[in-house]
Amino acid sequence: CSRMFMRSLSILIILISLLTGTYGQSLGGLKGLILDPGEARVARAKIYVAGKSGRQRLIANDAGEYSVGLPEGTYKIRAEMEGFYPSKNKKVRIIIGQRITLNFTLLGIRNDSKHP
Repeated sequence: CSRMFMRSLSILIILISLLTGTYGQSLGGLKGLILDPGEARVARAKIYVAGKSGRQRLIANDAGEYSVGLPEGTYKIRAEMEGFYPSKNKKVRIIIGQRITLNFTLLGIRNDSKHP
């Protein structure tokens, strides 16, 4: 019984590692920073990702960093934060197994009549 259990357990571990490896290789990655014009990091900014596989909203961490795994395809990415103008859409092509870095610099909104 112990031998059969160990054999079954070994087979199960091999199957799980094969499935996990295959799934991880079917994605590409996107990461980046959200910055202000002075290159300070903008914490908790929203990042919007849109592609054929759907739409997602991400939140940058407290260091202004974001990261997401995505299926292969073309995506439009933009960033927003209260007190800043939204970024323009950036188009990016994700390829399986590659990690792309895409940073955003958000311009601050000023409350004066001379600023758009």
